Amino acid sequence: MLTLFVSGSVTAQFKTGVMSPVAQKSFNYDNNRIDNWTIKENKSPFTVDRITNTRAFKISAVPIILIGGGLYTFKDSGPLNRKSIHDIRERYLPNFRNRMDDYLQYSPIVAVYALNALGVKGKHTPQRATVSLGLSILLSSSIVHITKTATKVERPDGSALNSFPSGHTAMAFVAATFLHKEFGQYRSPVYSILGYSTATTIGIFRYLNDRHWVSDVLTGAGVGIISTELSYLLAEAIYGDRKKNDPLNIDPDRPKGNPSFLSYFVGPVLLVNQSNTNGMKSFNMGVEGAYFFSKNWGVGFELSFSSFPFSTRCDAYKKVEQEVYSYKEASKYLDNMSAEPGGLSNVFIGPHFNYDLGSGYSVNGKVNAGYITSAKGRFLLNVKDEYVNQLGKKNFVYAQYEADDSWGGSFGAGISKMLTRNLGLNLYVNYYFARPDMQSKKISSVVSSTEYYYQVKEEDEFDNLDYISFGVSLKALLW
Repeated sequence: MLTLFVSGSVTAQFKTGVMSPVAQKSFNYDNNRIDNWTIKENKSPFTVDRITNTRAFKISAVPIILIGGGLYTFKDSGPLNRKSIHDIRERYLPNFRNRMDDYLQYSPIVAVYALNALGVKGKHTPQRATVSLGLSILLSSSIVHITKTATKVERPDGSALNSFPSGHTAMAFVAATFLHKEFGQYRSPVYSILGYSTATTIGIFRYLNDRHWVSDVLTGAGVGIISTELSYLLAEAIYGDRKKNDPLNIDPDRPKGNPSFLSYFVGPVLLVNQSNTNGMKSFNMGVEGAYFFSKNWGVGFELSFSSFPFSTRCDAYKKVEQEVYSYKEASKYLDNMSAEPGGLSNVFIGPHFNYDLGSGYSVNGKVNAGYITSAKGRFLLNVKDEYVNQLGKKNFVYAQYEADDSWGGSFGAGISKMLTRNLGLNLYVNYYFARPDMQSKKISSVVSSTEYYYQVKEEDEFDNLDYISFGVSLKALLW
């Protein structure tokens, strides 16, 4: 009798003289036991796919990225900090108020029950879906409440000490993931896109309403998604295959059609001309998408915003600073001078390219052109703490700078990995062309505490504001 020891602790016995196909792969003769052959199968080498194809990775990758982004932006200084991102809201939409986020957060949940009531079945029966939803809300709410109580972070509007993380955003992403699990994975990815678009809108509104920092919103989104995913695992352990509707004739893991997509991206920026701006605090964020009319070619768009804090090495900054400190009587009150970040808003269109590498990987490229709108900024004189009460203000506006709107463009490349049929990650790098003419204007008279008259002081032509942006984007794949 011949005994074969196969990898995985499986033992098989065969009659002497008969060699199985498995045994013919590779074997070692054991001199101590003439009747035994020890089989050693060659294990496949380590690949990234062995991790990314696991269920644990697929349900945790996006929440980890979101929560990681929330924790990274939680700081008060450095690149992509919560206060610098909040300054964008203060400069462009300081009076924004809309309570739609109080109600819209529940709409994906309403959609699930409305569809079931109309006879459109989801992946599970309403009873099982309700249990999954209840567990999701319980877990998410517990995490949010415990974290809020422990961290006591002040809201940006100063109304309370319970800012981190955003409960509204967490609830919105619980609802979106609930719709995704019940209908997006079962019937059509359109349900998932609508659900997550709604949840993203809620998160943006929490930021614009001045109720939350961006770190609160990102972390809340991650908590909502992972809470729902874990609750569905628990419901699966409770029910197994019971209270589950028959599968539709759809293969959720087999993409069909062309690789059209919508994507959200945010990442740091490296300025080509570092002498003008503080590249360490610069960032770029936005959305882009493309419609592919073939497997490889399509046309797309990009809506993005880039922020560039001015460097103290900047010529315009130095000139203003030199002039300010020439007034010795006034300079004794000043602690320092600062400049609001400059900003560029891009509206681009252009051709997109995609090539499938197999195993869920693809490489992509794009060339865009379009219109660039520049943000206005102010040079601020910051008063020493001991003189704040005497002067009645912490800072005073001294001058304003602005740039002419202009044409610009970008090109970029990336490599994508599918996580699920309709969700992927894209590692990208983009180069942006921007050549605005900067002009500074000194205050000529003060109308009120918020309104000033300016006169042209001088014009400084920057060599360029070209920049490189890189990072990881989330892609909704629209097969």
